[in-house]
Amino acid sequence: MSTNDYTNADKAKLAGIEAGAQANPEILYTSTADSFVNGDPIASVGVVRDDEGNVKEISFFEQRLALSDAAYSGSYNDLTDKPPLEQTQGEEWTLDGELVCNHIYTSSIAAADIHGFNLNDYTSIEEITENLKEKSNTATIVVGSPDTNSVWNNVDFLCDGTDDQEQINAAIAALPESGGKIVLREGTYNISNRIDVNKCNVTIEGMGIGATTLQTDISLSDVIRVLQPYATLRNFSIDCTLANPQGIGIRLANNGSHALVENVKIEGFAEGIHVASNYFTLINKIRTMYCTIGIYINSSNTNVTNCVIIDSEEIGIKILGKRGYICGNYIFRGTGQTSDYTETQYTISVQNGQYNEISNNYILGKNYIETSGTGNTFVNNRYQ
Repeated sequence: MSTNDYTNADKAKLAGIEAGAQANPEILYTSTADSFVNGDPIASVGVVRDDEGNVKEISFFEQRLALSDAAYSGSYNDLTDKPPLEQTQGEEWTLDGELVCNHIYTSSIAAADIHGFNLNDYTSIEEITENLKEKSNTATIVVGSPDTNSVWNNVDFLCDGTDDQEQINAAIAALPESGGKIVLREGTYNISNRIDVNKCNVTIEGMGIGATTLQTDISLSDVIRVLQPYATLRNFSIDCTLANPQGIGIRLANNGSHALVENVKIEGFAEGIHVASNYFTLINKIRTMYCTIGIYINSSNTNVTNCVIIDSEEIGIKILGKRGYICGNYIFRGTGQTSDYTETQYTISVQNGQYNEISNNYILGKNYIETSGTGNTFVNNRYQ
């Protein structure tokens, strides 16, 4: 077979092309009407032949762009007197629940019948393409580390190992204003500047502690700063490799109320988590290691539960806020002996806090301390 011959599969795909079928491009659907359920296509791939005669498979979304290109093709870019679009399959096509094309039959229809397009509103194929892309926007964006190069086609943003926060921040910017999820694939992300969560309802989720790691070797004020409410951070590690703890791993800033941080390991920072003057923060199953202060609370109604705070240089959990609930945490230095602490090192320290409950914590080597405050209660903490 010469290089100009088609394979048997290509021949099968090209078998029903009618004479005189138009290019720009020619869309060759091999599925039947039975391939559609409730108006939605089951198959996600179609076949197209371009103007040069090349045949290739294209995705469902690319099919939509091809259809619009065919409908609005021509040597000019206005939308008057365009050729009708012919299609042999389907009644309605949807993309993520949004109707994209409506009532396309064997008989020709006007291009204006493509759902959402109005000849008076659109002046070019570029505008139509952008409209289709907007319809395909998803609230979940996948970011890959340099370690995921082999599967680059499964990510939306691929980091290269340098200034990886730029791709993560770009992913956040690409989310709808209503928020969404950033999925961080396995691997190490090298961070040289801050990651800003500047939209509401944003989740940043890794593949697990040790599987997804944000790493920095320079002094940063924060690695992740949450600036809007209802953020969720989970399932990754944050490591600072400097010899002395510096900066903050996660800062929940003044507007970052109603945040959830869970199953995150933070190592080597001046403060693992800093909760500023916000409200109703949930911190659960956090591990901090070798931080000056493991968790710093200066907020109201903050719950810190089931965390493991190890080898803090000064204080495991520092509480300056109000009406917090600090329960079920495991806090120690070294081997948990009294000799592992200096006079200025503490497991839990309450300073000017008000009406907090500190209960059922397991504290090794040095008991909690309350230097000032009002209405704080200490219940069933186990100290040894």
